[in-house]
Amino acid sequence: MILPDIQEPTPRQRVIHNAAHRILVPNWVRNANESDATKASQSITMLWQAEIMVLHKMEGICHEYPVSGIKERFDLVDLQERTVYELKTSANNPHHEFYKDIFKVWVHNRNSPDVTFVRFVFLVPHPGSSQLNRGLGFQVQRGCTDLGFLIN
Repeated sequence: MILPDIQEPTPRQRVIHNAAHRILVPNWVRNANESDATKASQSITMLWQAEIMVLHKMEGICHEYPVSGIKERFDLVDLQERTVYELKTSANNPHHEFYKDIFKVWVHNRNSPDVTFVRFVFLVPHPGSSQLNRGLGFQVQRGCTDLGFLIN
């Protein structure tokens, strides 16, 4: 997980992060072909969402939340903390999803001023997270407050 310099994760964020880690580690198949990797990714994301929704039953959590104005969805949102969570199950090429997901948050906030998000948490296994903590990824994380939200 990409952690900001300015704020520690909240207890709710820790529960969501720990659930992702607990489900991802034993279920990810390294070196799988593209079809198997896609199936594994979808399965892991659904297991993670189910654990949060059913086991933890945190108020204000929604999965597959629609992005306002476009045919996209967020993996998980916390409406109480106004946080979007996206899970990238593979450490390969994390920047592809990372930048797309940032724009999903920005578009949603622009199209839905009554339900905006102030934090985006991108969950990605190592070494993908370290790739995003340097260069352009690092600069985008630092500058995203200009778009109206923080990136964790």
